[in-house]
Amino acid sequence: MKNTILTLALASFGAVAYAQEAAPAAASQQAAESETYAISAKFAFESKYVSGGQVHSTSNAQTTVNFNYFLPSQGALDSLDLYVTGFYMSPFSKRFNEASITGGVKGTFAEEYFFDVGYRFTGYPNSDGERAASAIEMNRAFLNRQNEVYLGLGRNVRFFDNAEWSEVLLSAYATCNWNRKQFLVEVAAEKRFKEVVEDLDINCKVAYGYSNADEWEGDQIPGDWGYDYGYCSVALDVIYKLSNSADLSLGGRYAYNNGDGQENYGGHSNFWWGAAVTFRY
Repeated sequence: MKNTILTLALASFGAVAYAQEAAPAAASQQAAESETYAISAKFAFESKYVSGGQVHSTSNAQTTVNFNYFLPSQGALDSLDLYVTGFYMSPFSKRFNEASITGGVKGTFAEEYFFDVGYRFTGYPNSDGERAASAIEMNRAFLNRQNEVYLGLGRNVRFFDNAEWSEVLLSAYATCNWNRKQFLVEVAAEKRFKEVVEDLDINCKVAYGYSNADEWEGDQIPGDWGYDYGYCSVALDVIYKLSNSADLSLGGRYAYNNGDGQENYGGHSNFWWGAAVTFRY
C-alpha cells in the first residue's frame, strides 16, 4: 500500500518515468509534423515486470513521462527529436522499486530510416542498506545502480508496393552497461494495424536479445561473475483512442530466456498482461 501511494503521488506531480525506447518514438510520430515539442504520460499496471527477458517483480504500477523537442530538418535528416524519459516501477507485494532517467536523440532520414542514441541511469530507491534482500526479491544480483549507453538503428519496410498493411518497423539496439561490463543486443519487428475497427488499433511486436556480462553483480561487489543468456519476447496490445490526446490499452506478453538459475525468479517462460492509459499534450 505504501508503494502504491508513493507511485500515485509521483505520477500526480509528473516527476518520474521511463520506458523502453518505444515511448519517444510514439510521441515523435504524433507531433513531429506540426509541433516543436510534445509531452506524454503513461500510467500502467503490469502483472509482472520483465526486463531483458527476465522477471524482476510480480504485479506492479508503472509511471512513464516523456518530453520530446523536435528540431527542424538538418541536411539529409528529415527530423531530429531530442527526448528525456523518466520511469518509475513500484511492486505491489515487494518493498523494492526501480526508477530511471533516459536522455537521447533520434533522427529520421530518407523517410524510412532512423537512428537512436542515448544514455540511461537506473537506480533502486528502496535498496539502500538492504542490497542482499533487494537482490533476491528483484532478480538483479547486488546492483544498486546501472549506467548504460545505447545505439539503435531501424527502418520502415514495406514488403508490398502500395500496400500500407505490409509495412513493418525493423530495429536493432546495442546497449553497453559499464557497471556490469555488459553488452546487450536486441533485434525486433513491430507492426501497428490502424483502425482495425473505428478508433481501435492493434500493435504487435516480436524481439530477440542476447546479453553477455563480465560482472553481473556490478562493480560494487569484489570479484567477477560472468553471465550470459538469450531471450525472445512477444507482445500484443489493443489500443482504443479515447480522443486525439488520450488512449487506453490492454495487452498480453510472453518472454522466454535460457539463463541459469531462473527457476528461482519466475522460471524461463513467462506470460503476463498489462493495461495502461496514456495522455499526450
